[in-house]
Amino acid sequence: MKEKKKTSKKPVEDVVKEEPAKIEPAIQEQQFEVKKDDTGVPFNERIENARNDLLVKYKKNKQLSTIVTFVVVVLVIAAFILMYQESEGFKITGYVVAGATLLGMIAFYIINRNRFPDATRDYINFISAQFNGFVFEDSAYEKLTMDPKDKLDQGEIAADRVYTGIARLGSRNIVQGIYLHEHFTIADVAAYTRGDKKQEVAAFVGKYTSFPNNRKIEGRIIITIKGEKEIDLPTDISDLVKVEEAEKMMILATEGLNIREILGEPFMKAIEKFKVSENLMNLNIAIWGGHTALYMSYNDEMMVLPFEKAFNEEPIKQYKDEQIKLLKIVSLLNK
Repeated sequence: MKEKKKTSKKPVEDVVKEEPAKIEPAIQEQQFEVKKDDTGVPFNERIENARNDLLVKYKKNKQLSTIVTFVVVVLVIAAFILMYQESEGFKITGYVVAGATLLGMIAFYIINRNRFPDATRDYINFISAQFNGFVFEDSAYEKLTMDPKDKLDQGEIAADRVYTGIARLGSRNIVQGIYLHEHFTIADVAAYTRGDKKQEVAAFVGKYTSFPNNRKIEGRIIITIKGEKEIDLPTDISDLVKVEEAEKMMILATEGLNIREILGEPFMKAIEKFKVSENLMNLNIAIWGGHTALYMSYNDEMMVLPFEKAFNEEPIKQYKDEQIKLLKIVSLLNK
């Protein structure tokens, strides 16, 4: 098996801290326009304020739950002690305490079951809006929209044939818009395949981008630019041949395709200069007639929403630069 990335990819229960391996969309009422923040508050400060507010609520909720649990345990023990006394009065008191404890637990659950999940949902919606406003603030992006209820169809990813046997797809934060007069879709994606023991294995976790091209290709092409470790490499390649390979770049294609003639020297020179480093750990570019897809594998620093740790804006700044740089490169396939 290939060596996996330094992300843990283990789903956890808290949606704020969840790894990208358990990507689910935040829920909101309607689609909204992606736009730059105009409050005048620095980007990093806006995120930290929201994170700290949620963290305070989380700690209070956790502290309250601990206190309630302790009280319940004490009352249950007291109820049992009273119920096993010889005095009929003590027994009745024990049953009353037990009943009151049960009713109290039910009331507490009803009152608190949505309190923190609602705050979490609002936080995710806010952070997503802030991140998108920051990433897409360049004037080259037009008509940007994002509907938190949207999910990518698994068939869209399967059609690129980068990974074999996708069993499940998680997606969130699906942004659509126009760049250089062409429509694009960008999303946070986690694609899973089945492992040796039929357990789900994350084949790809990162940012997915769909962009059109005007090339006529009888077959398909996959360009891989590797990082320090071989991570999220393409696996649906049985019908492809290795056309070119350098230290950090590999090109697979349908046999007989003249890659440089099809893609053009401007594109080839630009993509050969692109480097994978830091939080971006691997890049796969799937190209077939009329369609280009970017699979940008990012680590947890980029994909996990900030919660317990202070927000570090460097990963998203890196992604912001890399995303528009790659869109400029793939737009060369329309010239």
